[in-house]
Amino acid sequence: MKSHKKFRIVFLVFLMICSMPMQGQMNLTTSATATADTSHVDYPAAGAIDRDTTDGTGWGVSAIDTVYESEINIAPNAVASADDSSGPPSDAIDGDTTDWTGWSVSASFDVDPHWLDLNWAAPVSVNRIVLFTNSAENGAYALRAYDIQYWNGTAYQTVASVEGNKDPKLTSTFPSITTTRIRILCKDPDSASKWYRINEVEVYNDAQTTIENKTPENIQDALKIVRDATSLETVVVAQEEIHQIQIYSMKGILVYQNLKSAGTHNYRISSGALAPGAYVVRINRNKSEKFVIW
Repeated sequence: MKSHKKFRIVFLVFLMICSMPMQGQMNLTTSATATADTSHVDYPAAGAIDRDTTDGTGWGVSAIDTVYESEINIAPNAVASADDSSGPPSDAIDGDTTDWTGWSVSASFDVDPHWLDLNWAAPVSVNRIVLFTNSAENGAYALRAYDIQYWNGTAYQTVASVEGNKDPKLTSTFPSITTTRIRILCKDPDSASKWYRINEVEVYNDAQTTIENKTPENIQDALKIVRDATSLETVVVAQEEIHQIQIYSMKGILVYQNLKSAGTHNYRISSGALAPGAYVVRINRNKSEKFVIW
């Protein structure tokens, strides 16, 4: 009998111990005070310890106070021109890299070489250019040779050259230059038809650029995001005219941009253009920003 009583006492003590929270299993953050160097008004530091693990909650702050311009193709900001063309030179900076699009001209017309020029309203820094040409028939219609040149204020200077090409995509890097004009001087047309073909030109600057921090109050005042209940479009409403708009993921990756907006105070983004999530919206070259949950 004593042995059974002793067993019951030990068993009860065991159950009591099992019912007690173990130190390693306790979430101690709920008794802490959360602070951060900066926060967005909708995503305070305390949100990181409120036991809510769903997406779009918690603490949040811009991931792109420092961004890389390598993520931004500045070619669409330029005005494209050419000495001759079978179509608008602007087709070479419209974002379409597929075959048989872009700018093209016959090498048999007029005087060689032909050129495509990009002209910006203000000086830009450039150290990388990506050129897309035709991929058909294993490079038989690809632009075979060209020079990349920049305007130094008095004349064009060559910073990179390509010879004997058969690839549809070519990347040229060079020491960073500041200019208002970039010219692609075509020197050798495709071998199949004797045409110069440039589907698309992309222009980048790989230098790191620090963006001025803005307080949440300024952000809220400068930019508002609303949803059109009828069209389901997302509408960006700004105090100033919107000439350029860029949208970044929370990792600082550019996911949407329009660098030639009409210049109204309202900019509409079609439903389905962005997946649900948190984003940073910037207008007119980083003048405003706001966290948004689409």
